[in-house]
Amino acid sequence: MWRGSDDNNRINVKAALPMVTRPKEDGGLGVLDLKSQSEALLLKHLYKFFNKADVPWVHLVWEKHYTNGKLPSHVKKGSFWWRDILKLLNKFKL
Repeated sequence: MWRGSDDNNRINVKAALPMVTRPKEDGGLGVLDLKSQSEALLLKHLYKFFNKADVPWVHLVWEKHYTNGKLPSHVKKGSFWWRDILKLLNKFKL
């Protein structure tokens, strides 16, 4: 992103990511940290799942895959979305 499209380009980076994602009030550029944003949204889905929110996808997943009441520990199958969500189980349980 900062070097351009040529991976072999040895030009120094113009700005470090932590500085860029810092709020403008603190001297940064105010760019959102997309990794943190993505994790927050996926954790929100885990919250809905564990609290059995009245949402169609929550009912579907519980009825189809977790009828025994056991919560997921790890999953090798499923959509990329569900696998990404389950990767955050440890963060959610903290």
